[in-house]
Amino acid sequence: VKYQYDTLRDFAPISLVARSPQLLVVHPSVPVRQLRELIPFVKAQAGKLNYGSSGVGTLAHLAAEQFKNMTGTDMTHVTYKGSILVVQDMVAGNIPIAWSDMAPALPQVKAGKLRALAVTSPRESPLVPGVPPMSAVLPGFDMVNWWGLFVPAGTPAPVISRMNGELLKIMKMPDVVERFASLGVEALSSSPEELGAYVKAEIASFAKLIKAANIRAD
Repeated sequence: VKYQYDTLRDFAPISLVARSPQLLVVHPSVPVRQLRELIPFVKAQAGKLNYGSSGVGTLAHLAAEQFKNMTGTDMTHVTYKGSILVVQDMVAGNIPIAWSDMAPALPQVKAGKLRALAVTSPRESPLVPGVPPMSAVLPGFDMVNWWGLFVPAGTPAPVISRMNGELLKIMKMPDVVERFASLGVEALSSSPEELGAYVKAEIASFAKLIKAANIRAD
């Protein structure tokens, strides 16, 4: 896919504003309660298990491929038009495993209709206290949805500095933090330099994974 812009060249970073890990969930019929148990379970059924995601190239798909790469396992990818449809089909018992956005999956976990095994952030997420990170079993696993604020490249430095300062205040407001949490995301902020470095690292990391997994856009 060719785009008419270059992310690093054409945009100037202001600040990160939110992040949210994917939630690794299984149907209650899957006889595992920890990520450590899932790996041998999947290996024992190489290529026979389906996992759902919200589409080719989505974070859920990439998280599953990273899991497969790091564990030497094999599963069949089943795509849906959105996480909500994945979760609905999981609750119905049609898909045993999925990496899902937090918002549609978490209510089903709380209702006992799905079981949460891990989050894809490098550390435990405040959105789901008690659910361990995948990095506890697979060191270095770090894959989260994130959102940031950018402006056109060439925007004057004083404008960027002013916008960053105002955003730092806004993202710490209790009502903003609470509202973001209700949407399944964690409010946060950063310096422009931190966001710029993060974007570069993300592009390099995902490019390597996409090439290794031979993922192609539909």
